[in-house]
Amino acid sequence: MNIDLKALIPIQIWEPFGTEVVKAQIDSLSELAVLEPTCNFDVLGSHKLKIRYLGCDGEMPAYGRYLPYKENRSPAIKYHLVEFDVCIVFDEDHINEQLNAFPEKERIPVAKSTCSHNICTLISNILAVANLARPGLLPAGEGGVFADGIIFRGTDSNYNNLMNAYETSAKNNWPPIGMGSIKKTWNWCNRIPGFAEGIGETPCGRAIAAFSYLFKPSIVLYTNMDIVWALLGLESIYCRGNIGMQHQLHGKIEAFLGKRKDNKKAIGRMYDFRSRFIHGDVTFPFQYSQYDEYPKFEGARDTATDEAVALLISSLQKMIDKDILELDFEYICSKE
Repeated sequence: MNIDLKALIPIQIWEPFGTEVVKAQIDSLSELAVLEPTCNFDVLGSHKLKIRYLGCDGEMPAYGRYLPYKENRSPAIKYHLVEFDVCIVFDEDHINEQLNAFPEKERIPVAKSTCSHNICTLISNILAVANLARPGLLPAGEGGVFADGIIFRGTDSNYNNLMNAYETSAKNNWPPIGMGSIKKTWNWCNRIPGFAEGIGETPCGRAIAAFSYLFKPSIVLYTNMDIVWALLGLESIYCRGNIGMQHQLHGKIEAFLGKRKDNKKAIGRMYDFRSRFIHGDVTFPFQYSQYDEYPKFEGARDTATDEAVALLISSLQKMIDKDILELDFEYICSKE
C-alpha cells in the first residue's frame, strides 16, 4: 500500500523590490528543487522528498484550489508555488503491528495524520534554512498538505523581516551577510543534534531555534520579542555562563566577524533597548491598539532588531562557510 502526500506552499513574490530580487527568488526556488531531503515518517520509515517549483499561482494545479492562503489573500500580492511530494510505500501488516492500539479502520488515517505532521516539520526546516542562506527571499504564505489528492491540513506561514536585516548590513557595511548556498546550509544544519526533530540541544542548535522564532504567521514585519530572540541566539553562540554577556558578545563578535569601522554603538543599543523593554521602562502601545505604529517606540525597536538579526545571520553564515558547529575563544595577552 502507499500514501501519496503532496504539500503546496505559496512563496510571496517580492515585486516591490524589483526584477532582480524576483529573479533571485526564482533562482533560490530552483536550488531547493535539487535538495531531495529525507523525511522520517516514524513507523513508516524514511523516504525522499521531491521538490518542484511550479511557477506563479496562475498555474495552480487542480488539487490546490482549496489552499488556505487563497481565502484572505490580497489581489495585489502574487505568489510562486512550490510542490513537495513524497510517496510512502508500506506493508499493511507493518501498519497493523505498529498501530495495533488503534481500531483497524483508524490505522491508515492515523498514519496519514502522523505523516502530514512530519512533512510540515520538514518543510518548516527547509524554509528556515533557505531564508538563512538567502535572507528574507522566500516568505511563505499558508499552504496545505494533501493526502491522496484531498487536503488534509494547512501549513503555517513564515513571513519575516530578514530582508530588512540584510539591507541594514549593507547600509552599515557590517556585519557581512551574503547570499549563500541553500544546499550547503541544509547539510550543515542537519549535522546539528536535534535539528531534524526541531529541538535546539547545543549552543548552535539553540541559535537556530531562536532564529526560527523570527518567522511569523502573518505579514507583520516586526514583533516586540524579535530583539529578545535575536540576542538569545547570539548569546547561545558567543557567550558562556551568565555574567558580562554584553561584554562577551562585543569582544567575541568582532574577533569572529571583523572589526567595525562605523556604527560602533550597535551592540550597546541592542542591549539597552532589550533591557528597558523587558523591565518595563519603555512606552509601547496595547497589543490591540488601533494605531498602526508608535514611532517613538517602533523606531528604536526596529533599529535594534535589524542590527541584532543581522549579527545572528552573519554569525551563522560564517560558521556555515567555515564548516564549524561551535565557537571557542582564547584570550591572548599582547606585548604591545
